[in-house]
Amino acid sequence: MYIPASFAEEDPAVGRALVEANPFGMLVVPVPGGVEIAHIPFLLDPAPTPLGTLRAHVAKQNPVASLLAEPLPVVAVFTGPHCYVSPRWYEKPARNVPTWNYAVTHAHGVARRIDGRDDVLRTLADLTEIHEAGAPEPWSLAGADAAHVEGLWRGIVAFSIRIDRFETKRKLSQNRPAADRLRVAAALRERAGPGDETIARWIEEREAAGPRS
Repeated sequence: MYIPASFAEEDPAVGRALVEANPFGMLVVPVPGGVEIAHIPFLLDPAPTPLGTLRAHVAKQNPVASLLAEPLPVVAVFTGPHCYVSPRWYEKPARNVPTWNYAVTHAHGVARRIDGRDDVLRTLADLTEIHEAGAPEPWSLAGADAAHVEGLWRGIVAFSIRIDRFETKRKLSQNRPAADRLRVAAALRERAGPGDETIARWIEEREAAGPRS
């Protein structure tokens, strides 16, 4: 991924936070002549620190499933908030063009199949528990029809990815003068579209923290 130095986030905690807040990611698996891509929800386990381990699953009919027969280097891509930035918000709009602010992280690692009924079902149960949290009557795998569950786990391939490194990019108008950055943050808060508040808050937090070494 192309990451200008001003947009790079070296702290793995930033990458982890993006995954946790945006767990529906894109698994990119190399194949001869190109890549196979699966769009799937992920779990992020904290161990081993500081990067952690991803867990996920695909249907056995998915071409990715057969590719996971052996350990395989992969990349999982997670896109965070993003927003359009108008040159109207700059001090000199006529001398600028529109752009986009956004956050994304690439988690690199080796994918390994999770074999064994209990481990596969634990992955499904953990994923469900996270996303059912807060519901008045959470659905759980433990309460599902036993025969249906048996058929379910046999129809998927679960896997884990021990994360070797994050590539994380947050484009927050860092390449603009400070006055323009604050104008962008204020305009985003006023517009209040999807992603605007988070991007505005991140810009303001960076400004409050002062220059980075």
